[in-house]
Amino acid sequence: PRTVAPVRTMGASKARRKKRKLENSPDEDNVSQCGVSVKKSGLHVVTVVPSSVDAKKISTEHHKTAHLQKLPIYNLAVASELDAIRTTTDCAGEKLCGTNPAVESLRSELYWKLRHRLTELCKAQNVEPVLLAFERWQFRCKLQDEQIRTQEDDSRLQDLFDPLFPTTKSAEDGLLKDLERSGLSTAAARQVAIKLASESLEAAASVKALLHRCHAGTAETWRTVVETHKHTLDFYNGFAGTPKRLLKITKVHYNKLRALWQAHKDSADETMGSAETLQFHNAVLCVLLRYNALSGHGFQAAAGEHVFETLRKRLGADMECFASPLNCSFGHFCSAFGDTDAIFGSKGSFFAFRPKQGSFQANPPFVPELMDAMYTHMEGLLSAPSAGPLSFSVVVPGWTETPSWGRLEGSPFNARPPLFIAKEDHGYCDGAQHQRQDRFRDSPYDTAVFFLQNEKGAARWHVGAEVESELKAAFAKSLPSALSRRRIAAKPGGGRMKAELKGPKMRKRDHK
Repeated sequence: PRTVAPVRTMGASKARRKKRKLENSPDEDNVSQCGVSVKKSGLHVVTVVPSSVDAKKISTEHHKTAHLQKLPIYNLAVASELDAIRTTTDCAGEKLCGTNPAVESLRSELYWKLRHRLTELCKAQNVEPVLLAFERWQFRCKLQDEQIRTQEDDSRLQDLFDPLFPTTKSAEDGLLKDLERSGLSTAAARQVAIKLASESLEAAASVKALLHRCHAGTAETWRTVVETHKHTLDFYNGFAGTPKRLLKITKVHYNKLRALWQAHKDSADETMGSAETLQFHNAVLCVLLRYNALSGHGFQAAAGEHVFETLRKRLGADMECFASPLNCSFGHFCSAFGDTDAIFGSKGSFFAFRPKQGSFQANPPFVPELMDAMYTHMEGLLSAPSAGPLSFSVVVPGWTETPSWGRLEGSPFNARPPLFIAKEDHGYCDGAQHQRQDRFRDSPYDTAVFFLQNEKGAARWHVGAEVESELKAAFAKSLPSALSRRRIAAKPGGGRMKAELKGPKMRKRDHK
């Protein structure tokens, strides 16, 4: 009989190492994909961008060298330039009021209950609320709260205000429309909306009561627990002896928050003692709790680091108008929550931000009313007689039937057609990138980039075909790899995350 050569088998430990290497390979993970050609010269990589970028033609060489040209997810080097040229609302007074994890824990718990309460109220009427109806309601109500706070100096309004809970007593129009789309009658929708608003006010009052007890020293002793793992840190929030509620953060994002803390703290001392470390961990926990409660990670998605770097190099855009400590790219940014974010570099709400000059990137939550308010604020800044060079690179979905699209397209400060990017040709960073191995997600919609500039801004930061070509290539680098897509699809809730990113379906009848 013929002799058969023995088959060599791979040892179990070697197989596991190979599997981990493949799963975490830089060739596939968090890798950019675009129609580019790459030339290697030692360790220096030169990327040649063709005049017309086709993101579908993925370069194999680009994948093989992605770990050599990978950009950091944040760049604090430009932060020092901002203090000298920007004027903005002072958030110094908010640096301490939001760093109380006991209050933030209760706020988060009650907010999740309120979110589920909307579902319960709808199910009692045998319907399911449309996707992200709660999140859109919250965004619209907080926008109204912000406008009232800036227009009226009323201590009563300040007492009612909560950074997260809507504090309106009436039925909000947008929520009524969403509830009617869910299948409720007009009367039933109004009843649910008023009930939700009432319970939101009650929750905000409970949070205020705990805040007063904390200030009086009568609240229970708080304990923040942090456990370190290979790639992540686990934060537990709870009172002494009863740690609970796990919140994760990757080491990359933890180090980013630490760098932001060091850059913006009052002391110049770069070392952190045990007392300051505890303060820092409490502040991180508050940020994690706040943005975890906000949820709707599709609303917190961001452009990739290659987009920000292109805008910074070509148009001088070194600050974001809508960001958070978890997804910001630079040392200063505007965010929805100055109380938790100011200590990490937030300049507060964009709607209270009044720069005289500078170049900015704006990627707002894709809520039609908020995008419309964004343009109104930008128009006021750009038309100010005392304004210096001003430029806004505005990233919005291709919802051509929304009022904000018409205003952006017809703006006197919009000198060229928007840069249009098909949904197949680009991706975004997940709103929960600080917790995930796979940061990038496919875009579920077309994207447009508008360039709003006053005359001085257009003269200083010229937007031409070359800039647009580079931006297209940069957006394509946020496409997830094939391996990332398989991992996302295999995880529980993968379909839900994709649905979250899609946001509301923008149909003609929704805007009538």
